[in-house]
Amino acid sequence: MSRQGNDALTVADLPERLRERVTVTDSGCWEWQGWRNNANYGYLSVDGRDQCAHRVSYEALVGGIADGLELDHLCVNPPCINPVHLEPVTHAENQRRIAARQTACRRSGHDWTIPGNVRTRPNGSRYCAVCEREAQRRRHSEKTGKPFIGSQAERTHCPQGHPYDDENTYRHNGRRHCRACQRRRSTARRATNKGEN
Repeated sequence: MSRQGNDALTVADLPERLRERVTVTDSGCWEWQGWRNNANYGYLSVDGRDQCAHRVSYEALVGGIADGLELDHLCVNPPCINPVHLEPVTHAENQRRIAARQTACRRSGHDWTIPGNVRTRPNGSRYCAVCEREAQRRRHSEKTGKPFIGSQAERTHCPQGHPYDDENTYRHNGRRHCRACQRRRSTARRATNKGEN
């Protein structure tokens, strides 16, 4: 069957063994109802070996998948086995597409659409800047023995113990600063400057 004729495929075209384990959704996905792995991809046993259900479906209705290629779910629905929703791509391309679709960190759900919450490594992979900052603070705390307080937003007092309240707090470059500590630094700076004159 040619790739161009795939739009006319229906669930009825599937081999019976696959067809009886599929539910068609409103979006046109053929969702696998059999066993799924932790990533939600469907699996079934073929000749005594576990095989990805979407690969079995694609090979049965479209043809073989070239060596070195994997199937990208264009519908972004891992249990879907509809060949129209699958495209053979290289592993690198599949990973790029997955990364481009990711809008939040998997660990804590930090929003990656906010500038500054995501960073890109030289190899092109992305990581959560918020989680990385918290991990650095935690490592620093373990190394120095000072308590880890958490993210800046969770702190109620400055490192010297002054409260972050309306009266004692000012913002500069998007960060909170303690007025009491700033006054103390300014006083010390003026005293140092007077001593030099």
